[in-house]
Amino acid sequence: MNHRSRLLSTWLCLGILIGGWVAAATSVPAPAPGVEVLGIDHFADSAAAAEAWKAQGAYDDQGALDAKRSTCPATVVPMGDRNVLELTCNFSGTTIPRTVWDRHVEQDFSLVTAIVFDVFAEDVKGIAYMHLYIGVGDGWYGAEWYPAREGEWCRVRIPKGAFKVDRYGGGWGQVNTIRISPWAAASRDDAVLRIANFAVEEGKGDLLIVKNEFTTVTAQNKSNAGQAGTFTSTLAGLLEAGGLTVPVVSSRDLGEDLLRNAAVVFLPFGSGMERETEDKLLAYLDRGGFILACFSLPERLSKALGVKRKGFRPRAYDGEFSSIRRAEGAPDGFPETIRQNSFAVADCEASPTGRVMAWWQDTEGKRTAPAFISSPRGSWFSHVLMRGDADAKTDGLVALVAEHYPEIREVRWQSRLARAGMQVNSLGWDPAIEGVSAMPGAARSERNKAEAQTMRAAAIALAAQGNFAEATPLLADAERALVEATCRAWKPVAKEFRATWCHPPQGIDGLTWEETAKRLAAAGIDHLFLNALNGAAAAYPSAVMPYWRENKPERDYLGEAINGCAKVGISVHVWICNYKLRLAPPSAVDKLRTAGRIAIKRDGSEGNALCPSHPSNTQLQAAAMLEAALRPGVAGVHFDYIRYGNSNTCFCTGCRTAFEKLVGEPLPEWPAEASPRGRWHSRWLQFRRDNISRLVKRVHQTVRTQAPACLISAAVFKNYPACRDDVGQDWPLWAREGWVDVVCPMDYTASDAQFGNLIRNQLDVLAGSVPCYPGIGLLKGMGPTGAARQIDISRKLGTGGFVIWSVYPEYIDTYRYLGMGILPGRK
Repeated sequence: MNHRSRLLSTWLCLGILIGGWVAAATSVPAPAPGVEVLGIDHFADSAAAAEAWKAQGAYDDQGALDAKRSTCPATVVPMGDRNVLELTCNFSGTTIPRTVWDRHVEQDFSLVTAIVFDVFAEDVKGIAYMHLYIGVGDGWYGAEWYPAREGEWCRVRIPKGAFKVDRYGGGWGQVNTIRISPWAAASRDDAVLRIANFAVEEGKGDLLIVKNEFTTVTAQNKSNAGQAGTFTSTLAGLLEAGGLTVPVVSSRDLGEDLLRNAAVVFLPFGSGMERETEDKLLAYLDRGGFILACFSLPERLSKALGVKRKGFRPRAYDGEFSSIRRAEGAPDGFPETIRQNSFAVADCEASPTGRVMAWWQDTEGKRTAPAFISSPRGSWFSHVLMRGDADAKTDGLVALVAEHYPEIREVRWQSRLARAGMQVNSLGWDPAIEGVSAMPGAARSERNKAEAQTMRAAAIALAAQGNFAEATPLLADAERALVEATCRAWKPVAKEFRATWCHPPQGIDGLTWEETAKRLAAAGIDHLFLNALNGAAAAYPSAVMPYWRENKPERDYLGEAINGCAKVGISVHVWICNYKLRLAPPSAVDKLRTAGRIAIKRDGSEGNALCPSHPSNTQLQAAAMLEAALRPGVAGVHFDYIRYGNSNTCFCTGCRTAFEKLVGEPLPEWPAEASPRGRWHSRWLQFRRDNISRLVKRVHQTVRTQAPACLISAAVFKNYPACRDDVGQDWPLWAREGWVDVVCPMDYTASDAQFGNLIRNQLDVLAGSVPCYPGIGLLKGMGPTGAARQIDISRKLGTGGFVIWSVYPEYIDTYRYLGMGILPGRK
C-alpha cells in the first residue's frame, strides 16, 4: 500500500469511527415536495462516497498526498435507517483555506428553479461561510449558503437566481460538476456536514425569466450584464415571495426548444440587448409567444409590445412615481394599488396596438405616467421592478399574463403550496406547526395557529375544485396567520438596546416621520440610526457640508425625524457613511477632485470615495460628526463605511507621499512595493489601519469634550480579524481604547447557527470592553420569524441589544410582527 492509499484508508477509518458516535436513531427527513432527487449523496460505504465526491488534494515533490494541504475524503455515516454523506472540514492542523469536494454529473439545469438539500451540521463555528458551485464547461456559477441550525436536520434551498457567475464557461444546460466548498473561520476548528436528499426544483418550461447576457465582452456589456443580473434576481425573488417560482435562463441559452415550450417569457432588463437575442425573441412573438418586459428594450421589441418609447424621464420631485394604480379595464386580479417608489421611468405612451393597464401616481394621488402597457403580444413596465410589496406585484403580473396563459394561476398555487410554512420552519408546514406548539408562549398563539390550519385546509379544498384564483390568496393568509402565531409565542424582556437603521433620511415615502415613528414604536424600537450624513453631503442644513444632491427642495430631514420620533420616545442617532461621495452634489465633487482628495484605485482610476489619508478629509468627517452631535435632540453619532472600500484603494499621490515618509525612502515601483508580494506590504496594511483609526480617535476626543452625553457607535464588519487587512478596520482596537461606546457588527445572515457563532467570536474579541449590539439583516429574507429568532439568540448570548437592518418600504411590514411578542410594542 503506497503512502497515498494508507492516508486515505486512515481518513476513511476515522470517518467510520466518528460516524459511529452519531445517534443512529436520528431520522433523515423526507425530500422536499415536488423536487427531483439526484441520488448523488447516497452510498453503500465510505469508499464509494470518497470515489464519487473527489476531495481536493495537494501532493509533495515525490507525488505523495500532503495531508496538511488536502481535504479530508468524503465518508458515509448511518443516520436512522440509511447512510448519509459526511463531509469533514479538516481545518485544524492543516493550512487549507477551504475544503473542496467535487462530484461529476452530466445534467441539464436549464429549467431548474432551485437547488435543495438537507444538512445536519456539527461544530460549524469552524466555518466562516460556504459556497455551492455548479460547474459548466470550464466555468462556474457560485452561491453562498450556511446551515440554519446545528445538531438537527434543516433544509437548504438556493434559488437559481442567487447564483453568480464565478467564471464564464457555459450555460446551465451543460452542468458537469457540483462542488461543495466551506471556507475556514479564524478559529480553524474542524466541522462536520451531513448531506441528504440533494435535489433540484424544476419548472415545466412554460414560464421563463430571461437574464440578458452577452457574447461580446465590453465595458458597456459588463455594466448592462451586471444590472441585468441584479434585476433578474430581484424579479425572481419577488415572484418567489409572491408564491410563483420561475426558472431563470441566460439569453445565451435561448434555443428553439426552450422558446418553443414557453408560454410566457419575463424579461427583467433588456438594455444593450444583442441583435441575436432580439431576433430570437421577435421570432418567439411571431409564433404566438408572450413577453412581459421591464424598462429598456430594443425599439423593435417595444413596438411589438404596443409601446412607443420617448426617452428617459427622471422624477421631477420626491414621490412623483410613488405608487402604481390600476387603470380602468385592467384584468381581473390586478391590484388597486402596488407600492413602489421609483426615481425615474421610461417616458412612453401606448401605441395603437397597446393600452395602459396601470398608471404611476404621486404621493398626492395625481396620475403622472403610464406604468403598465399591454398588447396581445405582451406587457411592459416602464421601470425596473424593485423589492417590496411582493404579493401585490405578483398578483399584478399574474393578472396580466393570465389573459394569455390562464394556467399560470395553477402554477402559482403549486409553488406556494410546496413552500407553505417554510418562513417558520425550513422543513415545511407540519414541522412549523409543531414548532409553534412547543414554544414557551404557545398558549398566546392558539387562535392564530387554529386560523392558519383552517384557512390552509379551505385553500386546499378550493384548489381541488380548480379555483386557484381564490385558493392562492387564502393560502397566503394562512401563512401570515402562521407567522403571527409564531411571533405571538415569543416573550419580550424589559431592558435592552432596541434599534434600527434607516437609510433614506426622509423615511418611508408616502409616510410622514411621525407616522413612521409610530410604526416603529408599536414594534418596540427605541433607537433610530438615521443616515443623515454622507462623506461630503448632509440631509439637513449644515455649516460643514452641502445638501445631498437628491434633497430638492432642500428639507431638514433630520429635524423632521427628531420631532416625529420624540413624540413616541425614540432616540435619534446621526449615521454617517464616512468618505462616501455617492450623494454629494457634482460641484462639491469637482472641488474635491481639484484638491486631490478623492481616492484613487490601484489602476489609477478614480473611486467614489474620499481618500482616508488626506488630513482635510479627516477634518471634514470629524467636523460633520461633531456638528451632528451638538444638534438638539441627537442622542448619538454612528460611524459607517469607516474603512477602505477594499484592498484596491487608495493609491493617490498623497498616500504615496505619506507612505514614503513613513518608511523613510522613495518608492519608485509604486504601488508594487505595497502589494501583497511587496517588501512594505505589512507596513502598508498598518498605514491603512492607522488612517481609519485616526478619525475614530479624533471624533471621540472632540465629541466627548463638547457633547459628553452623546453615544458614539460604529457599524463594523463581522469578519474580524480579516477586516483589519482587507479594509483597514481594526474595530476591537477602538473598543479597547474607549474611542467608541458601542459596536454594531453587521451580522447579516439568514442562518441562526452562523449568527450565533459570529456573536460569540465578537464577544470574545471585545472581552467586555464595550457592548456589542449585533446587526440583524432583514435583507437576507428571513422575515419576522427569522428576525425574532435572532433577537432571541442575541439575548441568550447576553449582548444587551441589537440593531435591525432596515427601515425600507419592503421591510416596514415586518416590524409590526416583532411588536406582537419578542419586543414590547408601545402605542
